[in-house]
Amino acid sequence: FTLASFVLAVVYSEYQDSLKKRVLERFSNRANNLRKAYLALTEGQSLKGAEGITRETTALLIAELNKVGAIAYVPLETATFLFNTLDDDTSGNISLSEFYDFI
Repeated sequence: FTLASFVLAVVYSEYQDSLKKRVLERFSNRANNLRKAYLALTEGQSLKGAEGITRETTALLIAELNKVGAIAYVPLETATFLFNTLDDDTSGNISLSEFYDFI
């Protein structure tokens, strides 16, 4: 009985370690993917003098997403509301930290 308990404890410990590793890996991948998405949305913005995701970029993104039939239609008023909600500091741009906070 003692040997079985010991084996079970070792197996459970290994399972916990494996689970922790997978969760940490998933969060790391998620953070990397969010950063890539943010960089894709802000590509070329600094050339226009903007730092972050602009209201115009958000409107263009929503317009493109509205063309996809599998995704629910989002009215322009809702897109404006979402942008204003994300733009915590009311700078007119969504910074990386504001983007991370929302997602």
